[in-house]
Amino acid sequence: MQKDKLEKLTEIVMGEAVTALLDSNDKISGATLANRLKSMLVNEANAARREAIEIALAEVRSEFASARDPMESAVLAFGQSVSDSRRKH
Repeated sequence: MQKDKLEKLTEIVMGEAVTALLDSNDKISGATLANRLKSMLVNEANAARREAIEIALAEVRSEFASARDPMESAVLAFGQSVSDSRRKH
């Protein structure tokens, strides 16, 4: 798929996720948006839309700390994996 078409589709699926949150009166946050995109990804059969949803999810995770997985946040904050800091001596 061409890059500009993929970017447009990414914006569309992001808008669909936000609209779904608004329609259901859910709080809009990085975490709720990421969860909605994950739900969309599980149910999507179209390969191009799946790719766009994955890109949108990556963008949300990179912009909103609340959308990141706890392990991912630790790696970004401390530059190491959580398992490294939990080793028993």
